[in-house]
Amino acid sequence: MESSKKKIALFFLIYVLLFCSLLLAVKSLDVEGIKEDSDVSKFSNEFKSELAAYEKKQEILKQQELESEGWKPSKQFAMTAVIAASIADIIIVLLWARHVNKKRQNIDEGTQKQKIINQKWFWNIVSMGIVQPRDGKISIIWRNVIIFIVTMYILKSWLFNHVWKNENSMVF
Repeated sequence: MESSKKKIALFFLIYVLLFCSLLLAVKSLDVEGIKEDSDVSKFSNEFKSELAAYEKKQEILKQQELESEGWKPSKQFAMTAVIAASIADIIIVLLWARHVNKKRQNIDEGTQKQKIINQKWFWNIVSMGIVQPRDGKISIIWRNVIIFIVTMYILKSWLFNHVWKNENSMVF
């Protein structure tokens, strides 16, 4: 047991001596290149310029990647698509109202249940007030159609002029 304790003590003694000798060697070592300020500043300036060039190259690559990612529609195409979608929305609501009216004509009025589509608030939400139930039928409210068209025109004009602040933005 004593020999193992001596071996452990000897190991740590050698370890501490080696560590101390390394510290003294590093302290006594005279490195001339590191002590000169001009070389350090030259290296620092070179590093900064290379880093700036690398960052610029990465930014250019990112922009090229974004440009080549996919199809970007023109502003006029986007405006036309939004207007076409609004018109299609109105047409779909009118066709649905016509379908509901035909369906109601085929069903006896006494057998009709109280459904959600018979409520005025439902049609205000779904069709933006363009069609409303009146006298057991779904009717077009032309005043609301005109108000809807004017409101959508104003909103789209404002949106496309403020989102795309460019001389090429077009307003209908």
